[in-house]
Amino acid sequence: MFIGVIIFGYFLFLLDDPAFLLDSASTVFSIIGVILMNGFYYEQWIIWLLVNLFSIGIWIQVLIVSHDLMAIIFISMWSLYTINSIIGIIIWNKDKISKIKID
Repeated sequence: MFIGVIIFGYFLFLLDDPAFLLDSASTVFSIIGVILMNGFYYEQWIIWLLVNLFSIGIWIQVLIVSHDLMAIIFISMWSLYTINSIIGIIIWNKDKISKIKID
């Protein structure tokens, strides 16, 4: 996973991406999140939480560097996705606990 972030980050660095590590981590973790989501794994929620936090960091950097007010909309969107990930983790844990009690 981290090797993929470094390799893709190097590629983005060569393309002069100012946030190459955040962009790389966001992309690689998104791919892993989709794979985990297809298999209904609990870890998908943690990966999505990380993707959302990386994305918030990217848009905060855009807001600070370029003062682009559209970044506020994207920060809000990714913040809502972050809340969704946290809710997903909570619901998954509640379901797991209820299944343990039934068994």
